[in-house]
Amino acid sequence: AFHPPPKVRSSVVRLDVFDAPATGGVPPAFFDRVVRAGFSQRRKTLVNSLGAAFDKERVRQVVHELGLDPQVRAERLDPATFRALAGAMQEPG
Repeated sequence: AFHPPPKVRSSVVRLDVFDAPATGGVPPAFFDRVVRAGFSQRRKTLVNSLGAAFDKERVRQVVHELGLDPQVRAERLDPATFRALAGAMQEPG
């Protein structure tokens, strides 16, 4: 309908809504807290971002236990890794 035709690309995004949050058994509120803390200071490493909201030594220990690079940033993690991280960050009991 336009002359000349615009040089743009179009995309369609499909969103599937889950009946329950996919948090891997982690309470949704705690999972949300971990993800928000991870992205709260995006220019910092995950250890430093999470260290502002949780005990930094505990964060280092969990990152090491999960085999993550201590210099990784939150945007490099996939949802499954965030679920594992949140599960490991939970206090026992």
